[in-house]
Amino acid sequence: MLVNHVKYYPFQAKNGKIFMMKELTKIKVFRIDNPLECSIIERLNRFVVMVEIKGTNHPAYINNTGRLSEFLVKGRKAFCFRTQN
Repeated sequence: MLVNHVKYYPFQAKNGKIFMMKELTKIKVFRIDNPLECSIIERLNRFVVMVEIKGTNHPAYINNTGRLSEFLVKGRKAFCFRTQN
């Protein structure tokens, strides 16, 4: 589904005045049914993070192999969802 999204960001003109610029973009929106709330325990490698769901530890796949060090912090709340594979 495509949804119109309005984004505002500050823009400073050469005379020093600051204006709010408006940008209209189209973004894709998708729904994740039945997400499971979990807590991050540790990142095992680029593709796997260990999470705690209802008191038990589970490995979870991460589709973003970037650093993410500021997001994957021990104890941080996250959401997972089950897949067929």
